[in-house]
Amino acid sequence: MTIGRARAILSYLWVVMSIPLIAIVFLQTVNKKFEEWETGFGWLIPLVFPVLSFIIATWTVAESRKDQLVLKNRYVFVASMLLSVFYLLSLYTIVVLMPREFDEFRNYVKEVLRPSSWYLGTIQAIVVVVVGKFFLEEIAIEAHTEGGREASHTARRRKATAKT
Repeated sequence: MTIGRARAILSYLWVVMSIPLIAIVFLQTVNKKFEEWETGFGWLIPLVFPVLSFIIATWTVAESRKDQLVLKNRYVFVASMLLSVFYLLSLYTIVVLMPREFDEFRNYVKEVLRPSSWYLGTIQAIVVVVVGKFFLEEIAIEAHTEGGREASHTARRRKATAKT
């Protein structure tokens, strides 16, 4: 598997699993399920958007030769995928378990939804570290390789110039 393909798979996972979650919270907000309109997104945005925006930001980086290379650190990719799936399913679990009755829903928000951001935020920190390592490690390797090539090329030019 190439580095570019692995990045695309992880990106696809996050986008595909995040959009329905965002839509559910949006519909709950529009239908005034929450007592205060910002409750749903106040919970969801800090738990989903940092990782999602980081992944989307990497799309803006031009494709490099490195994207065509075979993935070296498969364990980091697998860890990124597994932790991402676990984390996103944890978010879905909180949303799916929401009661339908209005009074029960209010209690659920107070007793489950709001406190869940503490432990979900902790899990998210671990996910960010692993996903960030996966996306940035290859960039660092490429920059190091490119820097080394550029330095040796510059040294050769100086020697050639010095000889003449």
